Amino acid sequence: MVKKRCLFLGCALLLGLTVPGQSALAQNRHGQEQTEVENLLREYYEACSEGDWERAGTLIAMENPYAEKTLGKWAKECGLERYDIIRTDTYHLETGDCWLVWVEYDLVVEDMEAAIPGATTYVLRKGKNGWEDCSGLESAEDEIEQVVWTDEYMDRMQDVDRRYLEVLENHPELAEWAGALADLLNRRRLEEAEPKEADVPERYIVQGGDCLWGIAEEKLGRGADWIILYEENRDVIGDDPNLILTGTELRITYQ
Repeated sequence: MVKKRCLFLGCALLLGLTVPGQSALAQNRHGQEQTEVENLLREYYEACSEGDWERAGTLIAMENPYAEKTLGKWAKECGLERYDIIRTDTYHLETGDCWLVWVEYDLVVEDMEAAIPGATTYVLRKGKNGWEDCSGLESAEDEIEQVVWTDEYMDRMQDVDRRYLEVLENHPELAEWAGALADLLNRRRLEEAEPKEADVPERYIVQGGDCLWGIAEEKLGRGADWIILYEENRDVIGDDPNLILTGTELRITYQ
């Protein structure tokens, strides 16, 4: 059995680049949208900190039907106090006129001395009815990969990963809480799933070179849903979502 360390594409990097040849009008619009989308995600996490998933849903139309409840209502049931945003970085994608946004935060839990470091990537687009998640936009996959497979991005992801594992190692009570949260989220999703979804979960055997982003992209339709796959299988993966063992059997219960 061989250990495979594969960085999932769960986060992304602001390059802040201006495309040569853009008109001043386009650059100005992009500048306004960049500020708007960063403020939007800060508001989104404020709503999640308050457990106000209805407000969160009006801010961003998420493809994942459990997104607001996972971050907000259900996590609050398990003792989430709030999200403290550390930074938001953005990059404009020409394909689909989308924004790729990295959100880095500390997750503060009631009665715990330390906070849990975390980070998530969003791919958003402004439509006629407001901002919407477009993480599943296949035409933008190449452009997204050009952003995330950079040394600077990898360093940032590894830094969050290192701090996450450090906190859980130094605070066993937080590791226990994280496990309890994973169990709760999985139960809530199964309770709300249609009967045909909850009957028999699909099984997937981890292959050499696999990572959670790639498996989620194949089985769930969106790489950005790696977090769902991880939380459903934390008991067999362990505390490090970057480290998965070849031969591990994963449950696929949300599709």
